[in-house]
Amino acid sequence: SHIVNTAWAMLALLKGSYHRSRNVAPGVAAQKLHRAARYLMQKQQPNGDWPQQHISGVFNRNCMITYANYRNIFPIWALGLYRRAVLLGEDINVETLHHRQPKLPC
Repeated sequence: SHIVNTAWAMLALLKGSYHRSRNVAPGVAAQKLHRAARYLMQKQQPNGDWPQQHISGVFNRNCMITYANYRNIFPIWALGLYRRAVLLGEDINVETLHHRQPKLPC
């Protein structure tokens, strides 16, 4: 698993209220999110960064780009949302998140 992809998956599941879904057995969704959060926390380095794992973007089939800030922005964002939604039980929705999203660098 890759750090950025795990963070993206967590964000999607949290924003979709997967942890409150009636279509999933009670506790199963939360367990999956707990596991993803543990993975992100275990991969965090002592200096607070996450390691750069792979090329983040490819275009024209030969130009590769590494978005260095992705490895730090998305795990922090996912863990923060996880804390609010799962651990604290806050009701998060798209309207609330829209006003609190971090501004990403260009």
